[in-house]
Amino acid sequence: MLKSSTSLLLALSFSFLPNLVLGSDNDTAPVQNVTLSPYGTIRRVVTGLDYDGNSTVLEDKRLTAYKNVTIAQTSLFWTDSIPYDARGEGSFVDLVGQHPEDVESPNGTHFFALDFGPGTSYKFHQTPSIDFGVITHGNMTLILDGDVKVYLGPGDVLIDRGVVHAWANEGLEWVRMFFTLTPALIVS
Repeated sequence: MLKSSTSLLLALSFSFLPNLVLGSDNDTAPVQNVTLSPYGTIRRVVTGLDYDGNSTVLEDKRLTAYKNVTIAQTSLFWTDSIPYDARGEGSFVDLVGQHPEDVESPNGTHFFALDFGPGTSYKFHQTPSIDFGVITHGNMTLILDGDVKVYLGPGDVLIDRGVVHAWANEGLEWVRMFFTLTPALIVS
């Protein structure tokens, strides 16, 4: 049984898979019955200017997911303002680590990946943002008010204008989606 104090939470603060076995009641046992995403880590390459004003690679590394179990979020880039100040030379401030569980940036943008295991879902939710998403692997179901279902597959793009929605991976394979969220005024 999944204890409320050990519920796995994605950045959107939704619990998932209530039958997930986390081990004993003392929470020290390893996670069991969990399959990790087959897509692996994501390589992030960040460019900028060197101290001479020439374009260069500032960072090239693989990032790990926040929760890499049946739903995993990998934050790829975070800004805290629009427009983003990209004038720094020779380095950049990586804000991802300052927001490990956040989804939307109140004054900036957030670019991230989501991997959903087979049979996983998010309950209905809404963010004060416009979400630009693309499905790269697998098939995902977007659920809207009135139980309206939209089936999305590889190459499909979603622009969510801040509406209440839910997600469900009703298939037998993992899904990978990429999103960029930017702040928006929305109707509640």
